[in-house]
Amino acid sequence: MADPRTRPPLVHRLSRLTILLVIVALAVWFGTSALALTAVDWATTVVSDITATIWRPLTETS
Repeated sequence: MADPRTRPPLVHRLSRLTILLVIVALAVWFGTSALALTAVDWATTVVSDITATIWRPLTETS
């Protein structure tokens, strides 16, 4: 009779695969979050620059 404390190779392989998939999923999620934050920051900067160079001179009266 097999020792119940030792896991079969298939279960061991599946648990390793699951851990690897979780790590990859977290890395992708954090990567896309950082990318989204960078995109929002860039868009905010672009809108701010456009406002400063185009909109303000049009609305200011000399």
